Amino acid sequence: MIQKLKYLSREKTGLLFYSRQIPAPLRIHYEGRILRRQSLKTHDPADAAKEALRLARIDDQIWEALRAGAPDIETARASMAEAMDLTTLKRILAIAVKPRKKLSDALAIYIRKHRGRGQTFTQMAERTFAKVEGILGNPALEDIKRSDARLVMDSMIAEGLKTASIRRYLATIAAAVSVAILEFELDTRNPFASLTIPNYLEDARVIPSFSNDELHRIADAGLDQKIEPGLIATLQIETGCRVAEIALLRIEDVHLDAPVPYVDIKEHREHGRRLKTGKSSERELPLLGVSLEAARLALGLEAGGGRLFPRIAKSNPASTVNRWLARTLGEGKASHQTRHAMETRLVLARTDQRLIDQILGHKTGGMGSVYFSGYSLADIAEALQRVALPI
Repeated sequence: MIQKLKYLSREKTGLLFYSRQIPAPLRIHYEGRILRRQSLKTHDPADAAKEALRLARIDDQIWEALRAGAPDIETARASMAEAMDLTTLKRILAIAVKPRKKLSDALAIYIRKHRGRGQTFTQMAERTFAKVEGILGNPALEDIKRSDARLVMDSMIAEGLKTASIRRYLATIAAAVSVAILEFELDTRNPFASLTIPNYLEDARVIPSFSNDELHRIADAGLDQKIEPGLIATLQIETGCRVAEIALLRIEDVHLDAPVPYVDIKEHREHGRRLKTGKSSERELPLLGVSLEAARLALGLEAGGGRLFPRIAKSNPASTVNRWLARTLGEGKASHQTRHAMETRLVLARTDQRLIDQILGHKTGGMGSVYFSGYSLADIAEALQRVALPI
């Protein structure tokens, strides 16, 4: 039945649209569009048919006024007002041709839908859209083609960006456009979805692990200097944590009086604290060896706002710790090498991979992870004790 009704089209979800071809001479008034499309906000054919016919009658009057010499759509509507009562005029104005949603609108609604994700999330989204708009401009979302998405990807490759960075950019833009398509009820596919990046990760730089000698030098300097970057780097040694997971700890997260001293890696959204992989990164890790001593020293520092490291939390933790490492070990060193070192030490000690993933806060997959409830704090402490640096 739908096919026999004029001006109706149905998208895959079943939502019905008013869809009518704009006369060629009048398309200049519609930004060159060929079709007039408007969601009828219903799945019912009978209701949709009535509304589509009403919209068609209104379009007929607007187009007649445009053909008669009205310079634009607004003037055409104004000329109609003389012959209409106030109620009819309001209905016409309600279905006035809306500005088409553009790339910048996708950014705005994406950020609005993810309020609370923090400044880093917003900055990443804005940086991504700035790159895309630098290549495509600010087109209407329905005008972006698959070839445009490939142009964005190719331009990033030509710019010399690492393929891992390109993937992050494309994932952000694809997610934002998906939100816009859903929220704005657009009848279009996401051109940025499932793009294949040529030679993905083949350009990745191999990051070596810190050697045991380097770990000793970090611990010696960190415990001796008793400053935030050094204590953070030392805390990483026997926990394998990401630098931000340590740098943004709160005092309440450190439990030295427990039977097994431990640190609680968890989100504090009320304080703007999020973890890289969300809830899957939350874990309790025993404190032992040099990391236990670093935690004791950190608690003795001047606290601020409940943070364990109040000064570094206001800066870029990774950059600050990396500068300290460069002074301690020489240029080219990065805090992430501590995580590589921890995984290497655990693998060489023949540690179960699921336990390694739990310690490092990696996302895990597979059937086994569905039923396995995780290792206890004592189990983790035993594994870490086997690879701990001698003090």
